[in-house]
Amino acid sequence: MYRSLMFATVCATALLNIQFVSDALGQEVASALVREGDALPGDVLGDSINSISNTAAARSSGYAFTVTTEDIAGTLFANVWGNVDGGPGEVLASEGILGDLEITGLEGFFGLSDIGRTCYGTTSTNLDTMVTGLDGVFRDNTLLLNGDDSVPSLPGYFSTFNSRPGITADGQPYWVGGITDVFGTGTADRVLFLGTDAVPVLRGGDPIMGMMDVVLPESLDFDSRFSACGSNYIALVDVTSGDDVMIMNGEVLETDGVLIRAGNEIPASAGGIGDSFDNFDFMNVTETGSYMVTGDSDGATATDEFVMIDGEIVMREGDVVGPGVIDGAIEGAFMNEDGNWAAIWDVDIAAGNVEALIFNGELLLTEGQPVDWNGDGVIDDSDQNAEIENFTGISALTMTRVDNAGILSIYFTADCDVNGVTLEGGFEVRVPGNPILLADLNDDGSVNLLDVAPFVKVLNSSIYHPAADLNSDNQVNLLDVDALITIFNGG
Repeated sequence: MYRSLMFATVCATALLNIQFVSDALGQEVASALVREGDALPGDVLGDSINSISNTAAARSSGYAFTVTTEDIAGTLFANVWGNVDGGPGEVLASEGILGDLEITGLEGFFGLSDIGRTCYGTTSTNLDTMVTGLDGVFRDNTLLLNGDDSVPSLPGYFSTFNSRPGITADGQPYWVGGITDVFGTGTADRVLFLGTDAVPVLRGGDPIMGMMDVVLPESLDFDSRFSACGSNYIALVDVTSGDDVMIMNGEVLETDGVLIRAGNEIPASAGGIGDSFDNFDFMNVTETGSYMVTGDSDGATATDEFVMIDGEIVMREGDVVGPGVIDGAIEGAFMNEDGNWAAIWDVDIAAGNVEALIFNGELLLTEGQPVDWNGDGVIDDSDQNAEIENFTGISALTMTRVDNAGILSIYFTADCDVNGVTLEGGFEVRVPGNPILLADLNDDGSVNLLDVAPFVKVLNSSIYHPAADLNSDNQVNLLDVDALITIFNGG
């Protein structure tokens, strides 16, 4: 209590000096954390890795992958594997018996929180009723909702499916689920759920602020996302008057007064070139309300794909990036809580049209480039001439927040040519991120009393926020209050 009062008193009397986290370079080498053909590290069964699909990231170095292993009999076994602290990976979730359910499969989509909790989708058999193929969602080992269950937050409705689970940095699970009011029938609507109590946040029939429309049943897109503490969400829906609409917190998104809606012309001030929004794909949102949307327009195919940040197209097909020109569809995209963004996109270079990893508008990696296959941090002869053959996964691109040195980790999966053999790997590449203004917790570019409440929120949540890491130990705790006091005292 004393520390909290001291913190409030100090903040009320002075402003912090502006300090930026160092922009020192990271290793910028793609290192394999997990490899096809190896035994899965930390797996007591010792089965070999058959495939690696999607990724998740947490804090400034935490990671996880969905990994399928294969035993000597050829039986496949699904796992979520990783480490929230960035250390050696271990199995975080897997198939097996949980209570009265036999988990027979894991959905590729999942989430990892800053406090080490996982949220993942399952296919299961109820061992009491022997009903098979139930589609559920878990946080850690606790079932949140399963197919055929009554939905406690929606009396009279039953669950038909639960898909695309994620989790906020502070451990709140979220997912898109199907519901019906007639047990045993097909899906009548989709719902965006948040929390262990499966609170419905968005569903068919809900009004949209800024429009005279409501959400059409079963139109909620599966790629909906929440910010780090669950304060904001972003979603794509169809509405009663037709066409896809991007919304945040139930309100339609706009750019220069134009609704971000399929069919609307993109303003020139937002990067439009006489074209209109056509469809949308990947999306993310931060606690401050900054957002990313990818999609394409109805313009020429050579210029239609785009990345939009906060209502402005920051990159589109046809742009020059590095030694090449963007030419093709966006195959994956992600924006972290600090506003850094990345995309897997096709690029024309001298070697031809290749998949590339683009970070904050700069070319980072392409097919054909060598990788650190053995994961020792350097590329040398021991890596068996491994090079990227193809970026893989449906939603396999994620990234952490920056650490106290301004460096972040990007995680992705890729097939690699390893001495002429194609093997899949789960990779990490460390790069400098956007500079962070210490103590600017509301991200408005200045440090003042408005940062007090978000600082306390981070302090009480156990999530990592680089701007609150005032003593640069890659943690946010009471020691940072001491560091704050030292700064105010001129230390």
